[in-house]
Amino acid sequence: MIIKLISRAIQTQVENRLNALLPKQFVKSLRQSPISRTAIGITIVLIMSMAFGEKFYAQPQLQAGDIAPQTIVAPKAEQVEDPVATALKKQAARQVFPVFMVDEPKTSTSQAQLRQVLKESSQLRQKLGEFPIVPSYILSQDVQQALRRASPEAWQQVIQGLDNPLQLSPLADWQRKAIAQLQQRREQLTRNPGQDPDLRSVFEPLINARQRYQDALATTKEQSLSQSGFEHSAVLLDLSEADWQILKRELPSLADRILTQGLSVGLPQETHKKAFLMHIQASLPKSTHQLAVRILLESLEPNIVADIDQTQQRADEAVRNVTPAVINVKANQIIVEANTTIQPQQALLLEHFKLDRRTVNLRKFLQFTLLMGGCLAIFYILAKRIYPIIATQDYALIFLLMLSAAILNMVGVPSINLPMIGLLLGSFYSPLLAILTVFGVSSLLPIGMGLTLKPILASLAGGVLAAAYSSQLRSREDSVLLGILVGVTQSTVYFMLGWLTQMTWAELARLTALYGALGLAWCILAIGISPYLERTFDLVTTIRLVELANLNRPLLKRLAADTPGTFQHTLAVANLAEAAGKELNCNVELIRTGTLYHDIGKMHDPLGFIENQMGRENKHDIIDDPWISAEIIKKHVTEGIVMAKRSGLPRAVRVFIPEHQGAQLISYFHHKALQRQTQDPSITIQDSDFRYAGPNPRSRETGIVMLADSCEAALRTIKDATPEVAANMIQKIFRARWKEGALSESGLSRRDLDRIAEIFLQVWQQSNHQRIAYPQ
Repeated sequence: MIIKLISRAIQTQVENRLNALLPKQFVKSLRQSPISRTAIGITIVLIMSMAFGEKFYAQPQLQAGDIAPQTIVAPKAEQVEDPVATALKKQAARQVFPVFMVDEPKTSTSQAQLRQVLKESSQLRQKLGEFPIVPSYILSQDVQQALRRASPEAWQQVIQGLDNPLQLSPLADWQRKAIAQLQQRREQLTRNPGQDPDLRSVFEPLINARQRYQDALATTKEQSLSQSGFEHSAVLLDLSEADWQILKRELPSLADRILTQGLSVGLPQETHKKAFLMHIQASLPKSTHQLAVRILLESLEPNIVADIDQTQQRADEAVRNVTPAVINVKANQIIVEANTTIQPQQALLLEHFKLDRRTVNLRKFLQFTLLMGGCLAIFYILAKRIYPIIATQDYALIFLLMLSAAILNMVGVPSINLPMIGLLLGSFYSPLLAILTVFGVSSLLPIGMGLTLKPILASLAGGVLAAAYSSQLRSREDSVLLGILVGVTQSTVYFMLGWLTQMTWAELARLTALYGALGLAWCILAIGISPYLERTFDLVTTIRLVELANLNRPLLKRLAADTPGTFQHTLAVANLAEAAGKELNCNVELIRTGTLYHDIGKMHDPLGFIENQMGRENKHDIIDDPWISAEIIKKHVTEGIVMAKRSGLPRAVRVFIPEHQGAQLISYFHHKALQRQTQDPSITIQDSDFRYAGPNPRSRETGIVMLADSCEAALRTIKDATPEVAANMIQKIFRARWKEGALSESGLSRRDLDRIAEIFLQVWQQSNHQRIAYPQ
């Protein structure tokens, strides 16, 4: 409270001093002068250029690639860090060998794939039936296998060879062996009466086995059993049962051993084949090697993958262990010879010892100044289109906030205050104007101050978010939530940019947390300084309007206590105006707050207004002078403005006090004066004596309040009115205001008036509905 009183006193003293030194008319004419406006514009461009063009007026004249005008020596011995060489060392240290790990999901997938292949293979072999087909003492197992898979021609040659072996073409070894064993069997059966000399007991099982073999072979070609995608072949069918059982038993454990050691991605298939053969040679029969290798190649997937986290940690540790590259310089050591080209390392030493002759680069600074002038001109034009009612003091605040971004960067603040700029300007004026300002500042910073893109883009994202949602804040909880969202957005954008530029995880985590905290801090700072900026530049925010509309505010509590009738009238007008403003998408908070304060001037003489007389004798009947009565009525506007200024109400709220009456005629007392004139013709009547000073409403919000004020007062006088009577009364008032031109500057159209009339009637009906007549 003490700080508030002190600041108000200082502000009053400053205003009084300025008014004494510079008369208002002189200040007004100075503002309107084209020469003064041009001078002010040039001054603003120069100030903005000097603030944002830091790198142009502190540029080294001796840089890498320039010719040294003279021999320059080091003033003292010192060790100078070489950031370029240090960065190269860190980049080399980052190229560490990756850390690998076994991918357990891929291992499980490979094991499941192998089990599926072995299951399908077992199902396929079951189609062959039992083996051996006939007892081994009749036909050896190798002969039986050969007969089972033999082609029809080879089979027929064996059958024919039993009777005429000499007439056949040359036979294979297995064919001769089969014929010999069959002949031997037939001779044994011939010597024993009652046996089977035709060998049916041998041929029938063999024929059935051959048919099952062909069916199984056809299945391998059709792949009707395969769910694993493995291409089965005759090799599987030709294995002996003993070999198959060994393969089926040993292959899973061999696969587990291989997967435990790991299979690397990118190795040639031949390398995998050699590795698999080395594993299976000692455990599986040779006849199974080909099939086992095929099954392993098809089933097992490479399961060695890079461990990104461990690799990054190792790289970060290697970078942290890098010692900075330093240049040892001796006193009076020659840094650069005269008339030689300055190398990057020499330029570094010149900068370190401040021998690079920094001065203003006038040419580039003038170029930047022209660029700044063009940008500000474009900004001025766009700002006028976006926010037409923008005033001179508004531009002053906008340019001050722009300058704050450059000044804070000069003093080394690690983040740009774009979220604060966006939140403040979006709350004071328009989110679109705030976004335009944020983009403008973020575009100038890298040009004039040489900032990198990561901090700019992170702050830009936070600033745009703060600007977009600033006008929707209704409470402190909303402000806190927006601050958190800005912090999260700013940290997320910085993290993504840092990750793309391959920053170390430790540095990235630290800066991400820092930018998140700074985003929240800028919003907190904006909320903290907002009340002071509101008072200094006479501005309002939505939160400020909500606070002023609190009926517990001292001024409103006085209004309710001193003028209860006026207070009830005010609440009724607020309901009408707020409903109409919502329908027309106006600033509803401003309408409600402005309406609550529009009649505070009646507290100067409460009994001078009939709604506060509570059935007592009318004060104006006692006065019996329409001129004096009109002055009392008019005074509630001038006194209201005084009370509003004394209470620190912002201008946006104060304008409702004069504009809700506009320049209307106080018709009741004007009519009384006309009656006096008919009785005494010597009386002269001037309309200005019975007319409010104005101005007429200059916004849709104040125009709606003027209509609501007139309609509420008129509708209150009607007894037992029907909706038709009320509608006619509203239309009559609207036509009168339109005809006398009271709404010509408000921006309200005839279509708007029709919509407002409908809303007024609806609200009136809601508060004047019929009730049941209870018995006495």
